[in-house]
Amino acid sequence: MKVVLFTLGMLTGMLIPQFFKRYLKNGSGYRLNRMSRMLELVDSSKDVIYHYQLKPRPKYFYVSPSIENLLGPGLLKASYQNPQISFNYIHPEDRELLVKKMEGKVDFSKPILQRWKDQTGNYKWCEEYATPIYEKGELVAMVGYIRDITEKVEMQQELRYLSTHDILTGLYNRNYFEKIIERYNNEINCPIALILCDLDELKGINDTFGHVEGDKILQQSAKMIREFFSKNATVARIGGDEFVIILPNHTSLQAEMLCQEFEAQIADFNEKTKERKLSLSLGHASTERSIGNMDNLLTQADKRMYQNKNDKKQKQLVLS
Repeated sequence: MKVVLFTLGMLTGMLIPQFFKRYLKNGSGYRLNRMSRMLELVDSSKDVIYHYQLKPRPKYFYVSPSIENLLGPGLLKASYQNPQISFNYIHPEDRELLVKKMEGKVDFSKPILQRWKDQTGNYKWCEEYATPIYEKGELVAMVGYIRDITEKVEMQQELRYLSTHDILTGLYNRNYFEKIIERYNNEINCPIALILCDLDELKGINDTFGHVEGDKILQQSAKMIREFFSKNATVARIGGDEFVIILPNHTSLQAEMLCQEFEAQIADFNEKTKERKLSLSLGHASTERSIGNMDNLLTQADKRMYQNKNDKKQKQLVLS
């Protein structure tokens, strides 16, 4: 497909006009008809096929009409009138890549990924295959085609997101958490603290009020944790009712203060809410050296979290 489109681009941009002139002169109706059908094929392509001259001056020899399907009406005529118009539609972060392509400083054997803005202001992901044309060692033109791959990229981004995030809460998932822990355990050496949060009585809520209600409680808890610990922290849901906060460059005292402040925020929420109240048990642990200590850190935080849970149960028994 790639070779065919390059060939068609070359024929359309450079050779077809010459063939037409010769065929018209020679009266070769059959061959003229074949070339006409080839031109129709190029013009009807969904991909944007082009032949662009760089030197002696920028100029489009050919742009297929599909450019208007990609970016909007009027772009075909505008491209011929202003050969530099592509700089008006390229994403700012991809502008340097476009410049490098024009200078021949990209790997033309690989697809060039760029984002182009359509006339509604939305950016589309595009994959471009370009073939440079040299004369006496100097880049003077290029032919190629540009294909809209927005749906493909968005699907890849969604799959990448789902591989690292919990669907229900939007927090990082256990898979991502384990990768981060592994990095701190083996590669990154720094002071670090962990806080484990366990949503109390989730099973009872699910059994009594149904999983829909349980999911609401999980989502509310996740929202509060994310908003409170969002700065310089990684927050993940690592189990059905369990969350973890990874805090690089935090001491034990800082982690303890954060737990106290978060508990105060939960109490404030419960005092004001008209919905079901939240109850979370917390446990923290820290170390000055993360390498080789992350498993032990997680065990310590887990023990303190369950101690906190048991202390609350004992308090409730005394009060009752």
